[in-house]
Amino acid sequence: MKFGCLYQGRPLGATLFASLLIGGATMVRAQQPSTSAQLPVSIGDIRISHFSAFRTNLRQLRNFVVSGKNIVVATTDPNRPLRFYLIVNGVVGHAIGPKGSEVEVELEGPIQFRVVRKEGQEQRTLEGTAGHARYNEQTQQLLLSAGVTAKLLDPSRLEGPATIQVDSAVVATDKSGRIQLSGRANADSLTFVPKMAAPKGGAAPRHRLGPVQVSAFTRADVDLPRAVQLSGAPVQVAFEDVVTKAKGLLSADLLEAYFAQNRLAEIRGQGEVHFHGTEPDTQNRLMVLDGRADRAHYEAASSEVSLENVVGTLQIPQKLQGPASIQAARLVAHLGRTTSYLFYGEAGRDSLTFSPKPSALPVTQGQQARPISLGTVEVNGFQQGEFVPGKRFQVEGKALVLQTSEPDTGFESRIESEKIEGTLSPTNEVVQMATQGEVQCRFSRPYHPPNTASNPPQPGDGKEIVEAKAASLVYTNTAQTSEVVLQGPAQITAQSPALAGPVRYLGVRGDTISWNLRNDDLVMNSPNSTARLEAVVPSPTSPKQKKAQGKRP
Repeated sequence: MKFGCLYQGRPLGATLFASLLIGGATMVRAQQPSTSAQLPVSIGDIRISHFSAFRTNLRQLRNFVVSGKNIVVATTDPNRPLRFYLIVNGVVGHAIGPKGSEVEVELEGPIQFRVVRKEGQEQRTLEGTAGHARYNEQTQQLLLSAGVTAKLLDPSRLEGPATIQVDSAVVATDKSGRIQLSGRANADSLTFVPKMAAPKGGAAPRHRLGPVQVSAFTRADVDLPRAVQLSGAPVQVAFEDVVTKAKGLLSADLLEAYFAQNRLAEIRGQGEVHFHGTEPDTQNRLMVLDGRADRAHYEAASSEVSLENVVGTLQIPQKLQGPASIQAARLVAHLGRTTSYLFYGEAGRDSLTFSPKPSALPVTQGQQARPISLGTVEVNGFQQGEFVPGKRFQVEGKALVLQTSEPDTGFESRIESEKIEGTLSPTNEVVQMATQGEVQCRFSRPYHPPNTASNPPQPGDGKEIVEAKAASLVYTNTAQTSEVVLQGPAQITAQSPALAGPVRYLGVRGDTISWNLRNDDLVMNSPNSTARLEAVVPSPTSPKQKKAQGKRP
């Protein structure tokens, strides 16, 4: 172990003896307060000063005790990449290593510390208080324990200081400068504001993270300028976008934050991930996304959140009746003033269900004053799709099925096609929907006998059913019209209690048939007169026709 004072370079025993007789009169004045004139003692790679007493044994120079108030313990080499400066109230040390040339010291608190790491023109500073500390020259580690409260200043990557409240911290004093934080899950916290990449061309930022608050972690590895890794059971992160006012709460077994070019690049979560996010629309009404996933990923540059193997709900009170539900292999949310959702499915995780809010248009012309409500929309079997609330949706997949159900009117539909695109009203009503590729569809509704318009349909009245297979389908549902148009080649079968048998339509390529859902008008267009319609109309005296025309009491 190396001791040094005024006679550095002499043999170890002579140096120590000189420090005790000349510079170390502290052994005689042990009870007197320390003064700034006290000669420092260099031991290993640290220097101790401002002490009241220094005790050791000439026969066992491996051990020493330093006492006093506000003792200063600091690194000796001003050129090392990481330096620390501690104010402590007692030092107990001993030599370590094969040759006894390195030192380990126990530092009694309360302790004030300042750790500075320089790398080129950058400087990072950790400063605060702790109840106890230990420094090991051989492992190049400074352990701060018994309650650590600190600030981390990193002007290159953080907006202002990060605040830290943990049980203990281990600071690597080598060139890596890594910091390992340990907490008790219920009392630890880490709060910071990351610097974000500026938009190109000087444009105003579309999104920017405010304070990020991390809690409930049991371990955190801070390896700036590269990454921060946190683990717990689980770790919780709360954050806010100061531009869009979106807020989020994420919990996961493992969270990792990565930096690139001194800016936050991404945040990853894995394990049992739970998420809760809110975002106001242009009228400051909140949208809420809740659920769980296996993994989560936040891309800072694009403000994109990606969730894998997700089961969640989306609440938009002004646009949906109740929450929409989704199960997907992957869900990607592009956050912003117009948030959009991309979703990717696989077997067992390929469903989306939502109930549009009924149109608020006034009823001035009967039901024709507003679009027909389709009720709940359920999509299954998708491989990928997009949902932009109040604007559009698109889904595709080889086993894709879209179904609608309106309990008030009893109208139901089922559409099977490999790709379906739709336009949504501001309240998420489907105002237009089209398929690409062959389509199979089925529409049904309760039969309403003539002359009973004022009475609701009865279960015994039966149903009207239309089944079709066609090259494509276009559905339009607006205040002006509500119709289904099928493009040939097409095969259609329609059944109704009012008919003696099914109506069959057969059209070839170029033929079209449209069905008005409001008045049941059929319009067939066959440029080459190739379409064929087969129907059996019952005679007025048939029992079925009499029942269809009968009046209820």
